[in-house]
Amino acid sequence: MNYREVVSEIARSVFKTLGHGFEKEVYQNALRIAFEKNNLVYGTRIVPINYENQTIGTLTIAVIQYRVCIVVDTKNFNECITKCSNATRLTQLPYGMVCIFPSTLQEELIIHFV
Repeated sequence: MNYREVVSEIARSVFKTLGHGFEKEVYQNALRIAFEKNNLVYGTRIVPINYENQTIGTLTIAVIQYRVCIVVDTKNFNECITKCSNATRLTQLPYGMVCIFPSTLQEELIIHFV
């Protein structure tokens, strides 16, 4: 299995175990545990946002193995894609991954690589 498949499978396993409707922090915590169980280093990184050589804000992102920026949410797919694209660009990480854990039974888990 390649890196994307491993990470996707872990996210699917978390969703299969927990199911629908939790806050995003619950899924983030479960992913952290699952990634670490699979020997993937998972942590957060604070990335400065600069304009005209001045820091105007920060973006806190989750990072796997110092290679993948991961955005976890339960709502807006387009917002998450934008946030992940920005984070990947700012950090110069090679991959970005968006996981949208659904809040209703009518929705499915979305995993998208940027």
